[in-house]
Amino acid sequence: MSKKYLEINIHQPPDDVIYAIGNIIIRWTYTQQYMDNAIYKMLGINWKKGKWITAPLKYHSRMDILKSIGSNYFKDNEKLKKEFIKILTQINACYSLRNKIDHSIWFRFRTDSNSVIGVRGEKEISIMDTSQLMEIDKKIEKTVNIFVEFIEKNVSSPHP
Repeated sequence: MSKKYLEINIHQPPDDVIYAIGNIIIRWTYTQQYMDNAIYKMLGINWKKGKWITAPLKYHSRMDILKSIGSNYFKDNEKLKKEFIKILTQINACYSLRNKIDHSIWFRFRTDSNSVIGVRGEKEISIMDTSQLMEIDKKIEKTVNIFVEFIEKNVSSPHP
């Protein structure tokens, strides 16, 4: 039995696409740290103690803890509680976008094109260009800034 291999001429994405993808991944690292800091603040503990709680957590566990602690923290102010949950919902949407970017394999077929193809699994294929990736990065940045401003404005500082 002979095997035939299909040769496909694929190329690495252009540098600006690689930069945009990397920026999204790095920004998400900061996002998770901001989530951790919010947990510490609402619990009234410093980061040394807080790291014991959050270090082993994956995203969904971290989010569940944040929702639970936030719901309790804002229990006497329904307006702030709803706003907090709304922001967490937006962070979840950003997480989905980040995962789509982070867990895809990105390439292009033609070196004269800025469009890249991202393949994730057997059925999920994305075609994007630099501007679309930068839009995702800006959306994550905006959402995180709203989250950080909300926490700074509405949660008192933890004790040292």
